[in-house]
Amino acid sequence: MQAFQIRVQQEKIKCRGSVILDCPTRWNSTYSMLNTALKFKPAFDRMALEDNLYDAYFNEKEGGKKKREGPPLYSDWENTRRIVKFLKTFHDATLQFSSSLKVTSNICYNLICQIEQSLGSLSTSNDSLLSFMAIKMKEKFNKYWDGCFKINKLLIIASVLDPRGKMKFATHCFEKLYGKDNAKCVEMKEMIKNLLIKLYESYNAQYKPSGSGSASGSASGSTSESQNLTSGSGSGSHFWDLDDDDDVMIEDPFSEFSKAVAVSEDSPELSNELDLYLMEKTEKIAKSNLGTKFDILLWWRVNSANYPILSSIARDVLAIPVSTVASESAFSTGGRILDQYRSSLTPDMVEALVLLQNWLRTSLFVDTTTDLNKLVEDNEFMDQLAEGIFCKILILIYFLSIINII
Repeated sequence: MQAFQIRVQQEKIKCRGSVILDCPTRWNSTYSMLNTALKFKPAFDRMALEDNLYDAYFNEKEGGKKKREGPPLYSDWENTRRIVKFLKTFHDATLQFSSSLKVTSNICYNLICQIEQSLGSLSTSNDSLLSFMAIKMKEKFNKYWDGCFKINKLLIIASVLDPRGKMKFATHCFEKLYGKDNAKCVEMKEMIKNLLIKLYESYNAQYKPSGSGSASGSASGSTSESQNLTSGSGSGSHFWDLDDDDDVMIEDPFSEFSKAVAVSEDSPELSNELDLYLMEKTEKIAKSNLGTKFDILLWWRVNSANYPILSSIARDVLAIPVSTVASESAFSTGGRILDQYRSSLTPDMVEALVLLQNWLRTSLFVDTTTDLNKLVEDNEFMDQLAEGIFCKILILIYFLSIINII
């Protein structure tokens, strides 16, 4: 390790930590191991040229049977580069799935479609290594998802409740996966529309506000109205170029949809707030003055007066976590708070500690309408004010000390 660190310094490799090993219980560990190893490749190459003990280690027979595998050759590094490129899609998806400080249900279907497209594209690749991996993974994917037909449809409803995509995004995904006017595509669209209508009618009967005209109509007209909402770019096959240097090999459906979407400005007669929501233009994907991302919960809170029934649906559907990481983390937190040395805490104190930890870790909520320059000016003013008060206190202490001496 000392010799390796010397080579890292000689090659001026700027990377935190050192190489890491694969962990069989963590999905992203293989990607992290290989991706980190690529950054240290020059150090490994220098070790092979300069360090005799490095070569001697691999020539030793392991367990008296055969010599150890290694050192890594040029072909191994090339395979690693391609595999890292292949695994990055799953690495990014895992990070977003396991997030616990933001809504995940509305992005789930987008990531699943991206993974399905990636596996389908790579399974026909000319690269035998990646093609073999993709075919095996596609079999496992179909076992649990069956081309998204086994998916919990509420995850698709969650993407429809995202005002940046609505039903147009779901239609775009169906057409990319199955082809425009394909029987599966038509079946999926009808299935989601009918489920959305039933969901709306159920909530309308339960939460119908008194005197509300927008929610009084039946949702039966949604099917015919939403027929005009379906727009997509066709099935379009994608093929990954494994020789380029792009980190992401295939664009996720939501990014592709947001670039190509064209919303009709026609406003047919609407019967309820579901029709109104689906027929209105999608929200533009733009950052605020502070550079913060789109806050879907804030959007529904602001527009809850316009969509009282749909906001109730969004409140319940968007609260669904798509990963068990958050709940497992909660149990891990309890184990860190209550141990053999802190076993006499009252339930109220444990609750207070858990909530305080959550509040401290949660990023400060910032109003998206606030100007960044105004915040900087306010902070500078408060700093100057604090410095002035501090100086006055020092002067006062100085004079008091002189008086005491006298």
